[in-house]
Amino acid sequence: LPELATPSSAAGLALDQLSPIETRYRETPSAQHPLVDFGLGWLRRAAPQDIAKVSLVHGDAGPGNLIYGEKRVQAIVDWEIAHWGDAMEDLAGLATRDMATPIGDLYKRLSEYQAAGGARIDRERLLYYRVLVLIRNSALICLTLANAAESPALVALRPFALLLRRAATQALCEAVGHAFPVDSSSEPSLPNAPLEDDEHWIPILALRAQFECAAQRDAMGHLADRFLQPVPA
Repeated sequence: LPELATPSSAAGLALDQLSPIETRYRETPSAQHPLVDFGLGWLRRAAPQDIAKVSLVHGDAGPGNLIYGEKRVQAIVDWEIAHWGDAMEDLAGLATRDMATPIGDLYKRLSEYQAAGGARIDRERLLYYRVLVLIRNSALICLTLANAAESPALVALRPFALLLRRAATQALCEAVGHAFPVDSSSEPSLPNAPLEDDEHWIPILALRAQFECAAQRDAMGHLADRFLQPVPA
């Protein structure tokens, strides 16, 4: 597949795809959000430095892009962001899409994948790529909301933006071993600490996301109660 660029390094398997998105994001001040700012930096700091195998990654894996017939998957569609990368990224995409299009018990799905001959499940990488999927998609939605004219489609997109931001903070908490906060009664102020300070930023961003979702609960509808499933140990 000569049209797909070869990753620049092991870390590039994750980060090369983010570069054009981040460039557009940085050039659009009205699109910028504290969570995306922090998340992009975290993804660079935490990027895997080695990999056992390079795989063809779909990039948006999940039920919405599978065609079913005769009780089985017949085709996979929507390949425009396919790239060379880590198979854990597609599993992370599946685990992320579960919030809107449920896939059942995540432990069972991952066990079935591995039993069918898929790559060995690497929990640490899966946690990392779940953050990547959510921060990447949040950045793209921020750009869309900043650049598009008001429309019914844009109104419908805003609840998904909230859902993805809350899920991104949940994924960050799980990736670094923080408990995800449940309080949503007040909006916390952003910390007076460097963006690289995980201990200060991640809990506060999670609290802010919880507060925003609670404040927009009616607009979110059924999405208000959708959270990520924990990645099994």
